[in-house]
Amino acid sequence: MEYQIRKATLEDAEGIAKVHINSWKSTYIGIISDDFLNKLNIENRTKRWRERLENPSEKYQILIAEDDQQQIIGFIDGGQNRGEKDKYDAEVYSFYLLEEVQNQGIGREMLRRFAEKLKNNGFFNMIVWVLKENPARTFYEKMGGKYLEVKYLEELSVEEVSYGWKDVRVLLKEIES
Repeated sequence: MEYQIRKATLEDAEGIAKVHINSWKSTYIGIISDDFLNKLNIENRTKRWRERLENPSEKYQILIAEDDQQQIIGFIDGGQNRGEKDKYDAEVYSFYLLEEVQNQGIGREMLRRFAEKLKNNGFFNMIVWVLKENPARTFYEKMGGKYLEVKYLEELSVEEVSYGWKDVRVLLKEIES
């Protein structure tokens, strides 16, 4: 599949929202309540993404992948760690690919480019949180992420696990893991 990865713009908000919702509905069925998934809507999610894109912090990054028809098929965003900053300075906030484009190398390239952006912004290491029951979480293990811990998300009634990279250059092939 032909695709390109680029920095997101304000005009991408709706496309990102569609990928976000479609990914949740295909990945989290049976993991998150149907009621919660059914309440997700494009308008609200677009508004949230538009707000992020309008006023990003200096070190916030959001990359999208789009197909040869310029349709957004995935995104990754993050920046400064929102949790314990003494252990990992950067965090992947969200990372989704449409189900039909998974396992084609797009996710690997997006994570690599994201790590490169983090490194260029002075971040040295990175963490990601993923739902424990998400079958795609093995992707982070394959990418060299080390399992760290588990926590319970009260609002969704699910557990999340974290993976960390002590040096983002591992993802850039600058050093061996």
